[in-house]
Amino acid sequence: MRRVLVFAGLVSVGLFLCLNSQADQGEKKAPDTPADLSQGEPKLVTVTYSVADLVVPIAYNLDAPKAQDEGRNNAANDPNGAQPPKFLDVKTPYVTQENALIRLICSVVAPESWRKNGNRATIEYFPLGMGLVVRQTKEAHEEIAALLAGLRRLQDVQVAMEVRMVSVPEAVGEKILGAMNATSKDKVTYLDDSQTHALLEALQNDKRTEVLQTPKVTVFNGQRGSIAIIDYRFFLTGVTIHSANGQTFVTPNNAPHEIGFRSTVCPTVSADRQTVLVDLQVKRTTVREPVPLIPVQIPNPQRTEDGKIVKNGEAAIFQMFFQQPQFATQVVDQKFGIPAGKTALIVAGKEQRQTRIDADPGIAAQILVWAGILDDITYSREACTNILLVTPRIIVNDEHKEIYSNDKARSTLRPVGN
Repeated sequence: MRRVLVFAGLVSVGLFLCLNSQADQGEKKAPDTPADLSQGEPKLVTVTYSVADLVVPIAYNLDAPKAQDEGRNNAANDPNGAQPPKFLDVKTPYVTQENALIRLICSVVAPESWRKNGNRATIEYFPLGMGLVVRQTKEAHEEIAALLAGLRRLQDVQVAMEVRMVSVPEAVGEKILGAMNATSKDKVTYLDDSQTHALLEALQNDKRTEVLQTPKVTVFNGQRGSIAIIDYRFFLTGVTIHSANGQTFVTPNNAPHEIGFRSTVCPTVSADRQTVLVDLQVKRTTVREPVPLIPVQIPNPQRTEDGKIVKNGEAAIFQMFFQQPQFATQVVDQKFGIPAGKTALIVAGKEQRQTRIDADPGIAAQILVWAGILDDITYSREACTNILLVTPRIIVNDEHKEIYSNDKARSTLRPVGN
């Protein structure tokens, strides 16, 4: 009897310990083992991604084709030539592009696993911190991280554009450009850095050479940027005659005209970083000096105190001078690709410009100048050739520099493809 009681007690203790161990295991597994995992579905992990740099739009020229069409349509009404393209105002409120980014992720990374397709994965945008909260599998998170890193690498590429306009006497330009076979206006010639340096040295040997070098414009890959170096001159080109209460009065038409240089560039770097497609618009406007004056006489009949015209009265002559400015406008609108490490040379055209001629430094000439017979400085007009030099240089983020170049010793700012 005693043996039976001992055996029953041992069995009871064993059952108690077994039940407690199963309960403990069940309590530990409950938080980490959802009901759906019992069916063999993968575990979901929640990760937050910062995407502020990917959802805030860059100020691209969003309405470029329409704006350029409007400019060409208004060109006939503009005495200075084509209107400059319109650009997105930096003060314009922007709309973040999180919806486009979410669509991209859902269409590329495990498309069938998202909730919109009846599954468990979710993705939400948190606007306060500009972040994406994604609940996905570990493998999907690795793909999402790789996709976002690839998008950031595209934004890490920037292009510094350098545009120079060189104005040289026609004879000097034909001689130098003829040796380079670059006399055609529609032809684009490509020079390396040594050739560009040699060309500038040869052109600047002539004192009459003028070089206009604009500040460098740094833009993102595919972004449009512009620079304007302009001035406004007012010319009296007409009058408007008004009559009121029997009195006649004249209002001069003193209108401003734009003079200077405008440049707009849109560089697009190829996938292999060996070519830059450049959309270039350049406009240069000059006024021909001196501006001719035309005398205009307007008779003003004699009137009485009450405003009536006196018959057979002597008319007062109102005389003034109108200005007739002549503008020379050169416009270059081309799209072309620039190979790696090259500078594009474009002949913009020819024009007449005013040049300064100093008096002969000889003693005889100086005596005539002192006597007032000759002027020490005179001006004349001569034909000149305008040349455009366009150089793109790529800027790569140091973190991703090795992706685009295996040469670690080269500078971060370098000619494209070097």
